[in-house]
Amino acid sequence: MAKELKGNAIIGQGGGPTSVINRSLSGFVDRFIHYSDSNFKGIVYGALNGSRGMRDWNVIALNDIDKYSWKRIRRTPGAFLGSTRDKPDEEYCARIFENFKKNNVRYFFYIGGNDSADTAEIIRKMSVREQYEVLVFHIAKTVDNDLVKGDHMPGFPSAAKHLIYTIADLISDAASLPGIIVVESMGRDAGYLTASGALINDVISGVKIDPLVYVPEVRIELDTIAEHALERYGNQGIAVVVYSEGIKNNEGKRHKDLLEKLEKDPRGQVRLSASPVLISELQRRIKEKGDVRIIPHMMGYPQRADARTISEVDKHESYHLGAFAVKLALEDNISSGSVGIEAIRDPYQESYVRFELTDVAQKARTLGPKFLYNGRINVLEYRNYLRPLLGSLDHENEINPRLLKHS
Repeated sequence: MAKELKGNAIIGQGGGPTSVINRSLSGFVDRFIHYSDSNFKGIVYGALNGSRGMRDWNVIALNDIDKYSWKRIRRTPGAFLGSTRDKPDEEYCARIFENFKKNNVRYFFYIGGNDSADTAEIIRKMSVREQYEVLVFHIAKTVDNDLVKGDHMPGFPSAAKHLIYTIADLISDAASLPGIIVVESMGRDAGYLTASGALINDVISGVKIDPLVYVPEVRIELDTIAEHALERYGNQGIAVVVYSEGIKNNEGKRHKDLLEKLEKDPRGQVRLSASPVLISELQRRIKEKGDVRIIPHMMGYPQRADARTISEVDKHESYHLGAFAVKLALEDNISSGSVGIEAIRDPYQESYVRFELTDVAQKARTLGPKFLYNGRINVLEYRNYLRPLLGSLDHENEINPRLLKHS
């Protein structure tokens, strides 16, 4: 065992919650408090509402929560400690750092996306500059799957599974009463989550549906989407349209930004998921071009808070990623980093890895060309990538093929 710093630890949760973010928290707690062979005697603080709780020193002692409660917490979606959309700058982080010094915090862990990694990196630099040693670790999380390092991120597989099953249920409705399904998914700049809709045939039987999937990486006009939907409906007796909230027009401007001046969060980002303006406009464009029933559905926030469609793979990996961060700090004597997941396929095998904070902070990736072909999702490649992450798909909706047309 590596030599420990004498002091206390703190962990927070930042950004949008996921169905499994509490599993990373639980993995951290189990390794740090319950099952570690270290002699750590300090307090492990949980910051309420992420960086805001660190700044205002609104914290709880996680040592005081019993093991039985942690078993319930890890099964619960959403951020048990509460989260925040604050985007800390130097001044904000200086207040956090002063609280760390006042309370002898020597271990700092932050579960979140690239903004959370940036907060961790600012604190790491302050630690060096102030010659007050703090071990700093970012633990990856995001349903958008858009961190630049790692094969995939905890939270994304469960959100993808939720999306796939929701579309399957909408298809059952549309087969019963014919219409065009229009689904808006989260995905500001990256289309990974939206592209999951391309796997819809893995959870329906009796018919084969060819969904129309639109991601931010491929520019498209709304009238073109409407025309595609009506053509598909005419050929099959059903059409499934799945698009990202951040899709852009041919000039590269987001449709939602053009339709409405939307509210911004504390990070300065437009609250795309809170506005139904785009799905309403797309519904209007389709109705203008054809007399057909529209089945609109905004995926909204259940994508990151559904306890019923959690991937078994996501459960396992998110828990062990939290524990891996503790291993680096307490056992391997590593001073900082961002921890994430790498993986191989055929057969699938994950590994937990450390990246430099500077390689993750404030950086984002988009859906790569490997998964796109002539502006459409390369279903074969994307299925090879996503399917092992989803775990079991043990329910299929049986659709009567005589209710639909075939092209």
